[in-house]
Amino acid sequence: MKQKIAIKIPGYAGVLLLLAFLVCFMNKVDTSLIYYWQQSVALPVGEALQYPGGISGLLGDRFLECLVRPVFGSFMLAIFALGFIISLAVIFRKEKNKPVFFVLLSASMIPLFFLFPDYKFPFHSIMMVFTAQVLTAILSLYTPGNKVANFLYLLAGGLILYLFSGVPGLIILAQLIVIRSFISKKYHQLILLPSLFVIPLIYLPFNLSYSLKSAYLGTLVIPDYGLPLIYLILILIPILFFLILSGMNQAFSKISAKRQTLISGVLVIIMLAGIYPLTKSKINESVKNTLQIEQASFTKDWDRVLMLATKLEVLNRQKQVAINRALANSGKLLDSLFWTPQPLAEKGIFLEDDKLNSRWALYLSDFYYDLGYASETRHWSMEAQMVLMRNPLVLKNLIISTLAQGDIMFAKKYLKILSQSPLNKDWCEQIDEKISNNSILDDIEIARFVDNNPNRDFFAGNAFPIVKLSEFYENNTDNYLAFEFLIASYLFQNEVDMVVNKLTGFRSFGIEKLPRNVEEAILIYMMKTKADTLSELDYSVSQNTIKDFKEFNRLMIASKNMDDAKHLVSKYRMSYWYYFLFTSPYRSNK
Repeated sequence: MKQKIAIKIPGYAGVLLLLAFLVCFMNKVDTSLIYYWQQSVALPVGEALQYPGGISGLLGDRFLECLVRPVFGSFMLAIFALGFIISLAVIFRKEKNKPVFFVLLSASMIPLFFLFPDYKFPFHSIMMVFTAQVLTAILSLYTPGNKVANFLYLLAGGLILYLFSGVPGLIILAQLIVIRSFISKKYHQLILLPSLFVIPLIYLPFNLSYSLKSAYLGTLVIPDYGLPLIYLILILIPILFFLILSGMNQAFSKISAKRQTLISGVLVIIMLAGIYPLTKSKINESVKNTLQIEQASFTKDWDRVLMLATKLEVLNRQKQVAINRALANSGKLLDSLFWTPQPLAEKGIFLEDDKLNSRWALYLSDFYYDLGYASETRHWSMEAQMVLMRNPLVLKNLIISTLAQGDIMFAKKYLKILSQSPLNKDWCEQIDEKISNNSILDDIEIARFVDNNPNRDFFAGNAFPIVKLSEFYENNTDNYLAFEFLIASYLFQNEVDMVVNKLTGFRSFGIEKLPRNVEEAILIYMMKTKADTLSELDYSVSQNTIKDFKEFNRLMIASKNMDDAKHLVSKYRMSYWYYFLFTSPYRSNK
């Protein structure tokens, strides 16, 4: 008895150490980003049952909504991990007295948790494995004595697993049959295996939209990922657990109890030392930062966007768009436009081009939502809806823009879908009440869209977003955000004359002092046109800006060449002058 307890001590210690390690690991993972990237309104149970793995998808969507809530999300994540480890313990309950059982049990969670930092990895697939393992554990609790009854029992279990978890469910159940056969040495049970993989064929007549390939590979091969090794390991955890446990047990059977205790402890240390570098490689701070910026931009948390932008290592187009939206919505765009480098020029505002995808369509939908441009918000929301079906962000934009355009029936259709999400239910009830009371114009967002003349549609095509924005502004001259983005577009294209032509617009918005970047553009215009004053435009440039411009010019004159000049004026790298001369893609044309 004492020997068994001595053997278990390193195992229990290993479990505690590994769990503590995984808790620290998960603290570095922002699980709310998984919801942000993959958020979807869960299908009703009736619809989910029509597709292999549909129930796991439903449970996955519900679970991701929990992750958004800080305390409750952590609690649910702990329950998730506990359910995974308990289900495996139930499957191997008769092996619990074997050496390193508990160490291997806790180590089995490593592949599961290693998938979380890849925020874009479909959580539906993870939930399929989890659901399959839990259901398989339940099935393992009972074994009919009669061979025919056992066959029918496992076949019925296979059907349930296929509906709940797709092909991963069948693979995990097949592993249970193999493990049972070898433990009991009743190898005739292996004859049941082929019958399991006939189940997708039985399913096909009930869903004619599924092909043979989809029935077998649709829930196993993941779009954009294929069948990653770590996910394959996760699916094969039961058989790998059995093989390692059997091998270790055979090796330990020839060793004394004292040495077993020592070796168990050493194995714990080796395992922890081995997974440490793996965990470091799994946490990609750059990807995390990008998604956090995008998440904050969609929740309109502009201060957080700008705070996260200070941690940027690499700037890409989505990040630049999010930063410029944050500057604009914070009222800082034309004062701090070059706070970060702007090598993409106007493409750092507009995502419209020939390389559009559904995710970019969502960004565009939100961009035009900011502007209050209902027809374009609806247009890009419909584009995003083609792939990002049941995405709450898309549905909200569709509901608001269609209500502003008076399309009540269309809005109600999507309102009904979105109301199935617990996170959005209250919002949907408020909107539905306004529709019932005929008071939708009491909603600030809808009223803003109506004020911006949503019924006038002048879609200019992907290639001319600035033309589109210009026409929108000409029809809505009280829309400062549209005006601000238009001025920024002209600055990006080095069109200082167009900026000067629009100066009266600032006066119409009651702006007494021009933004810093606009003042800098005016000084370039004055130098190019040799103008002494712009007094006829009723605006003047501040003395501080003039002083900086003179110093900038002095350094430029003192430089030997452009490379030297770039170095000398580097303290002005956040100015429009620096962009105009050194980083603008249009600099060679001006």
